[in-house]
Amino acid sequence: MHDFDRCIGVELLESLYNKSVELKSVYDTAARSEELTGTPKFEVFHDDLLQYDWWTDADIVLANSTCFEYTLMLKIAEKASLMKKGSWMITLTKKLPTADPLHTKMLEEEKREWYCELSVKMIMSWGYATVNLQRKIR
Repeated sequence: MHDFDRCIGVELLESLYNKSVELKSVYDTAARSEELTGTPKFEVFHDDLLQYDWWTDADIVLANSTCFEYTLMLKIAEKASLMKKGSWMITLTKKLPTADPLHTKMLEEEKREWYCELSVKMIMSWGYATVNLQRKIR
């Protein structure tokens, strides 16, 4: 679907970070095999999503935001506002506040930075979640 230079994971919870390190090992082993040549570099960081600089050069960001509070979504939206026009943000269950005028004071379309292209319910390992595909329009 896309030729990525690299994929980065940022996780604050230690148990989930440790799981991502395990999965990175599996990925790296598969990437060295003949069938997956040319795969992007995959990095994982044990860090705070708001402290790690993902917004300056990311083209696509996935935030597993089902359990995120609204105040955290506002902070993420603030960082996402620094992404370049045409970038994509995928969130689970909750939209970026700047993509959802029902949850912000930005009811006027010309003030909205993000546009939600698609919201679809999908099955996850824990049950159903709404996947929101949002595109930066300003």
